[in-house]
Amino acid sequence: MGRNAYEPCAGRSSFVRCSRSGAARLPLARFSRRALVGWLLVLAGLAGVGFPAHAGSGSFSVDIRIGTGDPEFISAERVIRRSTAGATDNAIIDVLTVPDRARVHLGGRYLGRSPVRETEVRPGTYSLQVSRDGYYSDRFRLTIGPGEHVRVDLRLVRITGVLNIETDPWDAQIYLDGTRIRDGFHFLGEGLYTLEVRKFGYQTERRGVRVCRNRITDVYVELAKAELSISDLTIQRARLAPESPGILGTTEIRFQASARGTGRLLVVDEEGRTVRTIELPEFRRFDQRARWDGRDDEGERVPDGRYTVVVEPRTLDGERRPIRSDTVVVDASARRFQRTSWSGSAGRVYVPTSDILPARGFAFDLGASGSIAGEDTGPPSGHMGFRFGVGAGFELRLTGTTTFTGDPASTERAGRPAAARRLYAGERLSAAAEAAFTFGSAQGGRHRTGGGASLAVPLGLRLGRIELHAAPEGRYDPWQQLADGAVSGGISAYLGPVELGLSGRSPRLSTEGELTGVPALGLDLQTLIPGTGITLGGTATAAAPLPSPRDVSLGLRLGFLH
Repeated sequence: MGRNAYEPCAGRSSFVRCSRSGAARLPLARFSRRALVGWLLVLAGLAGVGFPAHAGSGSFSVDIRIGTGDPEFISAERVIRRSTAGATDNAIIDVLTVPDRARVHLGGRYLGRSPVRETEVRPGTYSLQVSRDGYYSDRFRLTIGPGEHVRVDLRLVRITGVLNIETDPWDAQIYLDGTRIRDGFHFLGEGLYTLEVRKFGYQTERRGVRVCRNRITDVYVELAKAELSISDLTIQRARLAPESPGILGTTEIRFQASARGTGRLLVVDEEGRTVRTIELPEFRRFDQRARWDGRDDEGERVPDGRYTVVVEPRTLDGERRPIRSDTVVVDASARRFQRTSWSGSAGRVYVPTSDILPARGFAFDLGASGSIAGEDTGPPSGHMGFRFGVGAGFELRLTGTTTFTGDPASTERAGRPAAARRLYAGERLSAAAEAAFTFGSAQGGRHRTGGGASLAVPLGLRLGRIELHAAPEGRYDPWQQLADGAVSGGISAYLGPVELGLSGRSPRLSTEGELTGVPALGLDLQTLIPGTGITLGGTATAAAPLPSPRDVSLGLRLGFLH
């Protein structure tokens, strides 16, 4: 592997050196037309040409400047505007720079970091100096008259150098501070950079390089052949539910191969028996992937438990190389169904649950519902919801509902940002807390809820494929100056890829002991599309006790879970 130390501008190295124009020693065998162009551009830089930084490949721009004779100072692009500050003997000055946070001195007085605004000064002629790390300082004389408001706009010139990279083999991948670039000349800001050169079948070279002011830094990297090895073995999902057709039904094993070869993937149970053998294709690139569906070599589902995944690499000549391994848990009770982030209405998917998305998890759902019978039917409603897993048992939610009345002036809309936090997650019991704020309540639609703030404590009890849920909720409406509470609850059963749920909601009980609203019942059915995180669902709700409900409605849902 290569050296990791940064090469100093004045130091000597067999690979990297910085040299001024006319004194550089490029190997004659590597001198080319591209090198000649690079040297001509550096000669122009010594004559007062500043090169803005461009880390992209194959393009650059030249911005001609007139030097001041002092190598530390190069004039910036200046725009000076003058106006009347008012009936005053003093003056006002503004100094704005690109980039900002530059240090501004006026006549030796420090005015602060840019942008400097509305600073009162006495009339006179001053030396204005602006400086920022990584950029040439700008210094010039500025005359300010009585009662003037002077605004100075400066675009500073970045201190740049040229980095010339050549590799062997020529088609190696080159990364500079993590950004992919090509070989050849690159105009960069003065400073330290991390260079990584890699190619499949070769040892990766990492080193530090220093780009020097108005100099070319030549970097020549010759990669050595690599032996086959396996690294960075990861398992996409540490918990696998083989009977789930969705995203928990399989897990992906990922690893890095350094050179050509082949191998096999073994799944070993806790007693050391190999239950599954997967022959891997020939390695032709760094990234390698394989999938396991929780079944053995005969296609039968393996029992619940912890399994070790082993990757055994072999060279093309059949020589075995060191193995890599990791573990995965097979758990039939593991489930991740879609949950809407709306709560407070009947229907299993609308009842708050203690489910919290894992870190970086994302869910989206889109639905619509409409009345089909009852005394208190209303117009159809549309619903959209987002959920984001922040991590550490914390989740953010954002939902919106629109009730379509046919008249744009009377169309009702509601929004509901919420946050949920897992309080407890045991094998059977779970609990969470959900705080939300609702505004613009949609009283005419299927998602009846009041405005204001609410706090719910969803509880869950798992009994095999059956789950029981309860969610006591309190609400305060600042617009109507009222507080009340209700309880939503339900029972759900998991039948392979299908979830069936029955739920209900109590009337709301105010602090004065009065019941408001009506009870409701809901029936839900949702299923995962095999091999995906997409769910399809349907909901039937009835408000007020049967057999003469005030409202019966049907709804459809489409969701995506990642």
